[in-house]
Amino acid sequence: MKRIKIMLIVIVFIVMLGNLANAYHYIKKSERGLILELPNPDSVLGRNMLASFLAPKYKYYIQVQLLTPEGFRTIYRGTSRGSILIPSFELFYLKSELKDVNPGVLIDVWIVNPDTGESYEVGTFSATVTEDAVKGVQKLKLNVSRKNLVRLPKSSFNRKESPITPKRGFFAGYRWRTKKEYLTGQMYLPILILDNRIGKATIAGAYKVEAISSSYSSSGVALGFSTTVIRGSRISSKSEVDIEKGLASGEIRIELERGNEFIKTIIDGEVKNVKPGQIGVIMIEGIPYIALQVLQKCYVDEFRHEYCFDTDEERVLITVTDIKREYNSQEDVYFVKTISYVDPPRSIYPVDKMDELINDNKGYLRVLTTLYGVQQEGRSFYIENFIDKWTTYSSTYIPILAIVVAFQPETLPAFLVGLSAVGGIYITNEEHELVYGSFVIKDESPNKKAVVKYLGLRYSIKETTHFTKFPFAYLRFE
Repeated sequence: MKRIKIMLIVIVFIVMLGNLANAYHYIKKSERGLILELPNPDSVLGRNMLASFLAPKYKYYIQVQLLTPEGFRTIYRGTSRGSILIPSFELFYLKSELKDVNPGVLIDVWIVNPDTGESYEVGTFSATVTEDAVKGVQKLKLNVSRKNLVRLPKSSFNRKESPITPKRGFFAGYRWRTKKEYLTGQMYLPILILDNRIGKATIAGAYKVEAISSSYSSSGVALGFSTTVIRGSRISSKSEVDIEKGLASGEIRIELERGNEFIKTIIDGEVKNVKPGQIGVIMIEGIPYIALQVLQKCYVDEFRHEYCFDTDEERVLITVTDIKREYNSQEDVYFVKTISYVDPPRSIYPVDKMDELINDNKGYLRVLTTLYGVQQEGRSFYIENFIDKWTTYSSTYIPILAIVVAFQPETLPAFLVGLSAVGGIYITNEEHELVYGSFVIKDESPNKKAVVKYLGLRYSIKETTHFTKFPFAYLRFE
């Protein structure tokens, strides 16, 4: 009995020593870059430490996509039984090209038993790459839990489409492949729409977002934008009606991930003197990015040639790769260039097409507040704080897909038209940021009352119900 105990102690010591040696070798080798910290995949699936050491069964399959000016590009695909390093040289060029921008990364993780093809989807993670990843080490801990794993169908070869057979090859995991990108170039994107066409009072509005402080000394304060991920089976083949049904049933799922983060950046704009019968808008200039990706199963033959085949699972990525900013040397900040219009030209704001999208969802119109003229009793202004230090994603967003569809309804496929109501991006608050954002609306008339309505939507976002209070950045005055 005593001998068995001693043997167990020695084995545990060897395991610990091996782990320490691997960690030392790993850290020694990886002096700079982005480290993804992952627990042992065997332990995630309930195997004990000794069994995992003596006969490891599972591996992580990992894909990392970096948001570049051209869109998301894969910078890493590989396997691991623990933490991995994305070397700094993969990030240096982009960080040096993008002035004061922390690029977003999407990290997709699967757990696979290479011998049997038993597979689990861990999920999609995201972050922004800071200067630490280039000049030193940036660590990102990925929270992996067995209860969140999704069992995938056991992988098998399709003899009709595969040039390799089970005797010649083996299953080599998954990857996301970009099928098509919908690039629009720089566009005007509304951050606040004041529809006063049926109102009786003269209206003004202002919009401001500012990061106050940051715990990341290497990056400074920053303003982030989300990447919206819309996912489901064969999304690209669905009609507008089928998309709506899929969103309502939860078959089509929406996740919010990180996008690019713009350092020392402030949004500050206003529009005044919006009279009855007019529309006032505050807009920014940005470069939208919309892409359709398909999940693939991959196999490798005896010559290490890889073959990947499409599954039915697809997703749409929506974000901005850049926003137009102007540097203010006196304040040492970038101001996002805002443009304000009263009754904007159609080339800036296609009011007819936006009206169609808004009217399709008018059942969600709700009263926000009532404003009173400056000579009347009652409040003449209203402030909405849509992001603060406790908020990860703001309750107001930029309706990118709605604007793209409004400008190009005939050239875009039906599934994107169907997703236009939910295809916006959010201003984000990273964990290291203290960010405040709000808009103010004011009744500038002497004695006219204005009832203010907003257009809200409710839909599921990955294990929670998110209330999108201002999905079109739209307010109606009556």
